[in-house]
Amino acid sequence: MRVTNQKILLLLSLLLVTFSIPLLVFAHVLKTDGSIGAVLHIDPEDDPVANKPAGFFFEFKDTKNKFDPASCECNFSIIQAGKQIYSQPLFPGTDKQSFSMSKPSLDNASVFYTFPERDIYQIIVDGKPKKAGAFANFKLVYDVRVARGENAIAQANTPVPVPKPNWLSVNSIYLMAGIVILIALPGFFIFQKMKKQKISPADSPPQSPEPVKMESEPSNQTSGVQ
Repeated sequence: MRVTNQKILLLLSLLLVTFSIPLLVFAHVLKTDGSIGAVLHIDPEDDPVANKPAGFFFEFKDTKNKFDPASCECNFSIIQAGKQIYSQPLFPGTDKQSFSMSKPSLDNASVFYTFPERDIYQIIVDGKPKKAGAFANFKLVYDVRVARGENAIAQANTPVPVPKPNWLSVNSIYLMAGIVILIALPGFFIFQKMKKQKISPADSPPQSPEPVKMESEPSNQTSGVQ
């Protein structure tokens, strides 16, 4: 069976979509209890940072359309290692002091909190109606991992100091070249000197004497008397 490039590309696309879905679900978590549910969004970027304020925003849904934030005794709490470390009313305006400032609604539930350290926390939102039977009691539990710290972010944003270069490491090439030149120069001059040096007369081969030319003497003999 021959596998085409189109099939390989389709398979890779499906794998990418499959692995990206859990990330999207984690970014905006929906929890439900009976007919009431809420989507949680955390600022910044659904990735809270220790020792830095984080915002929690809830958007409620009710399939029976009975849930009324103004008549709900809703509470927001944070649990660490099985112990409650923070708690407050969820909806602004449900107490007498702030009621005139903001009217509770299904999409304005917000809380701000600073996690003390990196850890795994539980966010619990529970509520019951002020008037019995108005809607069902509910409890929503969210697991939140705080994996980043403010110090780590500061270190990431701090420019890394560039170490000053070592003189020897920077100039090692030039230093080696100088050593080679210092070693080669004496040998070069010695070679040139030997090349230009003339051969001494003592070492020259003996020369053969030039032949002596004999001059002819004038003849003293006279021809016979006739």
